[in-house]
Amino acid sequence: MASGFVNIRRDMDDQFYRYRMPILLTKIEGKGNGIKTVLPNMSDVARALSRPPSYTAKFFGYELGAQASVDEKNKRYIVNGAHDANRLRELLYDFIDKFVLCKSCKNPETELIMVKVGRSADIIRDCKACGERKGVDMSHKLSNFILKNPPIKARKGKKATNGDAAASVGGDDGDATTLPSQTAKRAVNAVAKVTTR
Repeated sequence: MASGFVNIRRDMDDQFYRYRMPILLTKIEGKGNGIKTVLPNMSDVARALSRPPSYTAKFFGYELGAQASVDEKNKRYIVNGAHDANRLRELLYDFIDKFVLCKSCKNPETELIMVKVGRSADIIRDCKACGERKGVDMSHKLSNFILKNPPIKARKGKKATNGDAAASVGGDDGDATTLPSQTAKRAVNAVAKVTTR
C-alpha cells in the first residue's frame, strides 16, 4: 500500500512544493454484488484541499457511474464497486483541476462561493493568492450537489479582544462590521470629550 504525501498539483514535481496532500488510500470490502471501495483517509485528503470530503466522494461516484455514500459522522466514504486505487487517484487530480486549482495562477488557495442571480446560481472559485474569480463547470453533476450542500464558511476573526483598547473606546462593542476608520474616529471623539471637560 502506498503511503506518504504527494503534491496537490500533478504537474509539479518539486519535492519541497508547499501544497501537499496525503496519498489517497483505498480498501475493497465485500464480495459479489455487495463489493465496495472504502476511502479511509478521504477526510485527510479533503482537509488538505480545503473542501468537504463529501464533494470528492460524490465526484468519484459521478465519474465512475457508481453510487457514492457519505457518512460524515463516522467519517466513512464509500464508492460502490471495486475500483483501482490508481484510477481513483487520477480522478482526484481531475477533481482538483476542476474544483480546486485557480485557473490563472494554478494555486490551490481557493474558496468556493455561491452566487445567486435570480433563479439561477453559479459557483465561483475565489483565489486567495492572486484574487482571480472564475466559475466552475456548471454542467458537471457535482455542481448541483455543491449548490444543494454549500461549504460551511469559516469564522473570520474574533469580535473583540480583551487587550484591544480601541475596541472599548466610544461604546464600540467590537462588531465586525465596524470599519477601523470608524473606530479611530470614535477614539478621537472620546479623547476630545475628555479633554474639554
